Amino acid sequence: MSELPGVSIVIGNYNYGRFVAAAIDSALAQDHPRCEVIVVDDGSSDGSQEVIERYRDRAQIILLPTNRGQVGALNEAWPLAQFEIVVFLDSDDMLEPYAASTIARNWTPEVAKIQFPVKSIDADGRSLNHVWPKYPAELTTETIRRMLLATGQTYTSPCSGNAYSQWLLQRMSPIGGDKLGCQPGRPDGGQMDALTEIHAPFEGEVKTLTTPLTYYRMHGSNYTQHYKLDVERFTRQLQDFDRKLAYLARFLHTRGIKFDPEVARTGSLWYLECQVAVSRLSAPSGRWYVQPRKVLGHVCKAFFRSPASLRERAAVFLWITLGALAPQRWAERLLELRFNVNSRPKWLEPVLSRLIS
Repeated sequence: MSELPGVSIVIGNYNYGRFVAAAIDSALAQDHPRCEVIVVDDGSSDGSQEVIERYRDRAQIILLPTNRGQVGALNEAWPLAQFEIVVFLDSDDMLEPYAASTIARNWTPEVAKIQFPVKSIDADGRSLNHVWPKYPAELTTETIRRMLLATGQTYTSPCSGNAYSQWLLQRMSPIGGDKLGCQPGRPDGGQMDALTEIHAPFEGEVKTLTTPLTYYRMHGSNYTQHYKLDVERFTRQLQDFDRKLAYLARFLHTRGIKFDPEVARTGSLWYLECQVAVSRLSAPSGRWYVQPRKVLGHVCKAFFRSPASLRERAAVFLWITLGALAPQRWAERLLELRFNVNSRPKWLEPVLSRLIS
């Protein structure tokens, strides 16, 4: 075990004082002997800094005086990491005790990123019987590249479901949310995820594990708002995706790779899902509204362009079609089942897993 590469766990926190101690404890409880913990607080005002201070003898502590946003805070911490592998752990999530050692055993020098599923829990830490993403078997770096080039999206985990090489982060530096068109200091949860998702498969290899190593806490304050089913949630996701496509186009241009954001947008089944959700949850007005039936034309094209498995494409195609055409009450129930994990019957999870594998 001592010969395995070391792992630096960087915990970013902003006003999650009720969760941050559990996150730090899980990082300190790793069974890997070459492991360090760095905690950065992003100008919290809820008493988080007092909680974090209690760990100063066991972790590196950085207390920022003002809120800089997720990427800005993490940029203050990861350059201090002494080991070659860096894990960014959100302060409302937790790691399995064998997470660092599992990552280290699967690490090789050419790996830019290791991604793995997460297990969903509620605010009190109770299991929601939900594991995601549902990675297909033998997902390769080449497949990930092809998916990004075709649709601007691929199989990837939330922030706490990834481990990165120091050399990848150094090549990306300076890392900034402004590269995604975000306002300085905006505390978005997905900025770092989107940037590393784009860079990793083009800078090195992406290895995908099927063992969940993180507990992902779903609660009312998540940036992704898993418990909310309203227009605001899906509009923000569409806007974030558009920003990511714009950055992806600029990044690929520097490498001489042709990429059309509009083609990717209309070829992304996920983007089309969000369009249907906005249309069914809002009045027929505003920038993001599209007649649900009109979306179906793009869905047919996306079905044939997507590199995903036939079973997965067929399942998503069927869902989008039903969501677009069903009576309003049924459409809202379909949206609940698709986007609100807490509302799903227990039998649905294994069915979804079989569709992907």
